Amino acid sequence: MSDAENTAQPTLWGPEDQSQFTSNPTEKAVIEAIQKLNETKPLEGMQLALAQLCRSLARNIDAGNAKGRAIANESQQLDTLLDKLAGVEPEDVDDSDIPEQTRRLMDALATPPRLDTPTASYSA
Repeated sequence: MSDAENTAQPTLWGPEDQSQFTSNPTEKAVIEAIQKLNETKPLEGMQLALAQLCRSLARNIDAGNAKGRAIANESQQLDTLLDKLAGVEPEDVDDSDIPEQTRRLMDALATPPRLDTPTASYSA
């Protein structure tokens, strides 16, 4: 291989991606957004994989919409991935207004159960 072939920038969408499946509105919008990101700063490595994942999620969202399915989870995942590709940092959550009891309950629910300790209903 020549040096030019070794240093070639990977393509954003391969030739197999030029298909009839790009007629869905969400996928079209995602492709356009990712192409603009790629023009600003070329995507590489893991970002290329995330771009493909965004496109797949967009396809699933359009298919789910067509079948009347709930798409909230996929939409949230797509939003998160697009933010990650764009370099948007997640906002810090201001939880200062959460009461202490609620905070402790949330922490307890987030902690995996321990099988080596008795529960309240089985304690001696």
